Amino acid sequence: MRVVFPILDTDTQYTGAMTISSVLKKAGHEVFGIEAVAETVCDVLADGTPTIIAFSTPTAFVLSYLELAAQIKARYPDTFCLFGGWHPTYAPDLIEEAGVDAICIGEGEMALLELCGQLDRKEAPAGIGNLWIKHANGSIEKNPRGALLQDLDTLPLPDRTFMKSGQPEYYYIIASVVTQRSCPFNCTFCVNNAFNRLYKGENPHKRRRSVDHVIAELKEIKSHGKLEFVKFEDSIFTLHPEWIKEFSEKYARDIGVPFTCFVRAETTSEEMMADIKRAGCVSVAIGVEVGDEKVRSEIFNKHITNAKLFEAVRIIKEAGLKIRTHNIIGIPGQDIQTDIGTLELNAKLKPDYAAVGFLQPYPGTEVYDDCIQKGLISSDLREYLANMPTSYIEPALALPNAKATLQARNLQRLFAFTVNFPWLLPLVKRMINWPLTGLYRFVYGGWKSYAYFFKIWPVSLKQLVVLVRRAKRMAS
Repeated sequence: MRVVFPILDTDTQYTGAMTISSVLKKAGHEVFGIEAVAETVCDVLADGTPTIIAFSTPTAFVLSYLELAAQIKARYPDTFCLFGGWHPTYAPDLIEEAGVDAICIGEGEMALLELCGQLDRKEAPAGIGNLWIKHANGSIEKNPRGALLQDLDTLPLPDRTFMKSGQPEYYYIIASVVTQRSCPFNCTFCVNNAFNRLYKGENPHKRRRSVDHVIAELKEIKSHGKLEFVKFEDSIFTLHPEWIKEFSEKYARDIGVPFTCFVRAETTSEEMMADIKRAGCVSVAIGVEVGDEKVRSEIFNKHITNAKLFEAVRIIKEAGLKIRTHNIIGIPGQDIQTDIGTLELNAKLKPDYAAVGFLQPYPGTEVYDDCIQKGLISSDLREYLANMPTSYIEPALALPNAKATLQARNLQRLFAFTVNFPWLLPLVKRMINWPLTGLYRFVYGGWKSYAYFFKIWPVSLKQLVVLVRRAKRMAS
């Protein structure tokens, strides 16, 4: 069987799809990713080879992928279109859309393996755990979820060669790596919380690859002679002190490439920060979310005090690590003063870069459900998706009026720069009222590029060229 992944953002390293590719190739199937362009996909299908078109589906891309599936079906109606990933997991009614033959709920490695086997044997797909299948008569078979794979070491290493077109060198120069799945915390805005609720009782957050398995992946990447930086994409990298200690020793010895990772205030012990610093970590990201402790606790279910954030930042800085904070504005029930308060807290924390974006309620999250109950977003998911921005720099929720929208959009653009130059804040409070959002966008982009290239990541000329090319592709 041939499986083709159309990818809209070929610069994002879809480690889930890459792992599925390895699983399927090991079983003898042909797998590759291509750019999500109708003509490109149809050119592949023209040879008549039975093919599964597999869409790895973040919420922001759902409508684009549905349109692409419709275009494919118009020319090759017998092509099997499967939608998997976060969105169909939490919005399974996607199966009812035209052009969708099946959806995968939860993890897809074993489900796709079984699906490929059935189609190879020319059987009508049926009885596959994690899959909802639309049959020829229009009926929908809703199979139960299969058990979670507990031992992640049984999976082969992610396939970094699976992109057939649009393959960026970015995959091997700046590599994204995932060492564990899900997260033990329950932030209301996060899909990991939704995943934990979906698999309640199976401890989905307690699954982590062994250090040796992770190091083996990194050695394979490094063997290509291009690796210069690693981004560990785990929601929280520093969860297990003993794992971190073993990892740090082996990473420093066998890999020795600078890296960045995500931490949480409760997981920033002096010992762990010293360990990852010795291993080669140059920067960490930490979620502040909002300056108001009550909002952070009651709306986001993140029970971290500002005092705890100051303590964590102190430990990180004393370890010699750079800091990137993550922040959210446009929160339901709050106003521009809450957002300015978040900026002011960041100015006191003094991170090397303060990332900020508008709240985007995703299906399956508690924030999404709350917004529907309060009438802040349409209960018609298609209508919501049609108006949902693909970038965090635009509001997903309607703000009270045009003035509030202008202020919030302008503050987003000026936020990071002002955090690093807080003496500008009195002026910025006036500037957010001026209709200069386009100009402020240049401030945002310029400062972000400078901070990432020269503060957060130690950029070589090779990395700089790759990142500039990536930025140009994203802009286009």
